[in-house]
Amino acid sequence: MSEVLNENTEMFDEDTNNLLITILEEIDKEVSRQIKLWGFDFDDKNTANDWCSYICNYVAAGAYAGRNEEYTPEKFRKNLKKAACLCISAMLTIDRNGDCAPRHYERLPNSGAKTNEKK
Repeated sequence: MSEVLNENTEMFDEDTNNLLITILEEIDKEVSRQIKLWGFDFDDKNTANDWCSYICNYVAAGAYAGRNEEYTPEKFRKNLKKAACLCISAMLTIDRNGDCAPRHYERLPNSGAKTNEKK
């Protein structure tokens, strides 16, 4: 991963480039850990609404912590990393399956809505 970034980040100074590489490697490591731990079955059942809820929950929790004495930059960063990992997992789900799981209203018979069924 760092080789690709090094080739494509000429606009960054060396310190920023190194920070970016470190962040992306952290995310890659955590996403890989989660996949090994949980597999894809749970992710494949998530709708677009589910993914948005999970991601927003972590981002909001980190931002809300800034309003009380429990806030630290480390806690906020930790929540941002969780949200980033969820974004990657959602993208993996879409790329593997062609879409997220259908929402409840997309499963209604005769609704005219798509069903997002795997073929």
